[in-house]
Amino acid sequence: MNKLCINECIPYVQKYDWGRGKDGLVYTVMKNIVKDNYEIIKKEINSLDYLKEYIENDDDHHKENTTLKKNENYAELWIGNHAKSPNLVVYNNTLIKIKDFLKIYEEKKNKRNTILKKIFRKIQNTKKKYLKVNYITKLEDTNNFKENNDKKKDSNIEYSLSNKYSLKKDDAGNDQKENGNLFPYLFKILSISKPLSIQIHPNEEQSLYLNSINPLVYKDKIFKTEMCVCINSMSLLCGFMNIFKIAFLIRNIYELNEFFLNIEKNKNVDKKNSKYVEGNEELNDIRDKKKEHLEQENKNNKSLNNEKENDIFFLFELFNPEKNNYIEEILTMLSRIYIYIIKYSLKMNSGLNYDIVSIVDDYAENIQKYIFEENFFYSFYKNENFLEEEFNLSNLIKEGKERLQKNLKKKKDANFKEFDISGKNEKTETESEEHESILTKLNIFDITKKKEEEEENKIDKNDKNKTYINVNEHKSNNFDKIEEDENECYFSRRKKIKAFYEHMYKFFINKILQEDSNILNNCINSIIEKNEVYASFVNNVETLKKKIDKLYLNICLKKNYEVLCEEIERIIIHSIFEVLKNVSKYYMNDGGRIFIFILQLINLNDGDVVYIKPGVIHSYISGHCLECMTNSDLVIRGGLTNKEIDKLNFIKYVNYKNNYPVILEKEFINYNIVSYSYHSMKHFKILLITINPGEKINHLFSEKCFTSCIIMSTNKKVKITGKKNDKKKIIINNVRNGMVLLIAPNIKVSISNFYSNIDDGNKEFVMYCATS
Repeated sequence: MNKLCINECIPYVQKYDWGRGKDGLVYTVMKNIVKDNYEIIKKEINSLDYLKEYIENDDDHHKENTTLKKNENYAELWIGNHAKSPNLVVYNNTLIKIKDFLKIYEEKKNKRNTILKKIFRKIQNTKKKYLKVNYITKLEDTNNFKENNDKKKDSNIEYSLSNKYSLKKDDAGNDQKENGNLFPYLFKILSISKPLSIQIHPNEEQSLYLNSINPLVYKDKIFKTEMCVCINSMSLLCGFMNIFKIAFLIRNIYELNEFFLNIEKNKNVDKKNSKYVEGNEELNDIRDKKKEHLEQENKNNKSLNNEKENDIFFLFELFNPEKNNYIEEILTMLSRIYIYIIKYSLKMNSGLNYDIVSIVDDYAENIQKYIFEENFFYSFYKNENFLEEEFNLSNLIKEGKERLQKNLKKKKDANFKEFDISGKNEKTETESEEHESILTKLNIFDITKKKEEEEENKIDKNDKNKTYINVNEHKSNNFDKIEEDENECYFSRRKKIKAFYEHMYKFFINKILQEDSNILNNCINSIIEKNEVYASFVNNVETLKKKIDKLYLNICLKKNYEVLCEEIERIIIHSIFEVLKNVSKYYMNDGGRIFIFILQLINLNDGDVVYIKPGVIHSYISGHCLECMTNSDLVIRGGLTNKEIDKLNFIKYVNYKNNYPVILEKEFINYNIVSYSYHSMKHFKILLITINPGEKINHLFSEKCFTSCIIMSTNKKVKITGKKNDKKKIIINNVRNGMVLLIAPNIKVSISNFYSNIDDGNKEFVMYCATS
């Protein structure tokens, strides 16, 4: 690999506590890469100490490897040009740093550009020479030609000096330019043995602000957003649960109910306020005055509070203990809706292979998205007989979805029509004014009286027609106004209820992060030690699956709905307790475990892709994945970590409006290439290439930046060639599993699979690529 076309890369491994050991994908890939490039690595092994532990059957370094086995948590394999990942590139049978590799590429690119500029200037000058122009113009052309040659010499000298000067400059500024142009992303492999920290990533403006205020903690100026590709299987916490499920868990788990409603604290506060300090009369007088002042304020605000309490969607004060009764009633209302969804899903759905929990959650999420009728919510508010209500939830969701689509279309069409109508009216008014001015200038007095009478009759008829048209226009305008009023009412209700949802999420996050970590630990530990439902879950984990199978059969028979509802409620709570049990193995005294009751659990299968926006709360739980992100490592942590937790910035930068992941769908470029990308993300995308035996592809990955590739499956008969301007630059015959390649811009790559026997290896060629 002597050319800057397709070069093999040796990535860098990051070790964190949550990483896997030697059974993980990160270690196996890195070990194969070092093994395949051992002859080149051996020459410079003294300067590459971090690669020694991946070398096998080497007597010289066997003793050193035994001392390097302290930290065997191989967490992340980084591919890219980041300050924390010193990647190496195979070039001219040697290893060079990726920074030097990119400098060589830019120098060669600049030389080509200067040569092309010289050729272009020569062509222009020769054209000027042989033009048939006057002798004076010829003299001017020759003078210009001399001046241009002098300028060329000066410019070439300046260019060479600027290159030398740029190499002497600090590497930081140049590296940022290179990262932005040639490597605007980071490509990673993750091997996860235990949960990562609860974290969010700020957006562009927020990341610049954090870097300016605290550059030691937030070192990167570039914002971070990421895309995750599942390998085999993976589970993660990402985004908020639906609001109904959170309320259901809080109201049905006693310890969470006490925590969020401050039941014990309020009792303690009342006791403390009732006690007087002996010997301090001044303090007691001050307290009495404060109490009188607060009582007067409460009396004055009673009328306003009563009006607000009649509206269940008003935005309450986040930490006012006097509002606990209202919050409790709101949580009971939301949990009742979730219980009603369970009952409805049991009646309406049936099937042997029926996942009741996912169906219930789907109904709840759709109700939160599409139903904005206040009467629906009031029917569950302070109504103990809510199960007697007869709502067809599927029809309500369908009607709500259709109504939302219609209202959005009407809103867009109304704005478009107003713009068009105003333009047309202006044209008609100007045209009529021109006609009137022309008629006044002309002296039309020779017209007979008959013509005048005929014109008057025509005008009368037109006036009658105009009056009829005006009546119809008046009716249509009234109808349009009614529709506009209905649309405005709909959107105002929608904004009101969505703002209420956001406010509830703010309440949960503020309550968690503004409490002391010891209180959070006591809350979670009391669930594990004292909660009866958790104890039943721990004792009956093995029989849980059998109960689910019996439950499916009972659903098909449609019998005993009340018993089934209770069992499903337990299963939903048990599914959350299962995550709590697994996380508590690694974080026994971490208050961040409480996020398990707020964030939704997502189980991914092989090839599933999730895009995580800035401000979305997430934590990878277990499994293997590929991750592509902007060239940044900027993280705000909120729990499940030994590192610093930035509570204030976490509360500030959470996306409360749209805190959910985006499951990306496949976009087929052709039969062999699948693309995963988000519509508003231009910094990176992921490509999946699969080639069956006897097939061949030709593809240009990028015209501006390098493409990083990881080969997941291959055989001995796969052949990769790289072309530029229809000229072959490189041929790779020895393609191996776990091979990491860097493809330069403007390189057409052709990959062919000549598989014939089992001895060749795997049938399919599979490769993941990150590009921009």
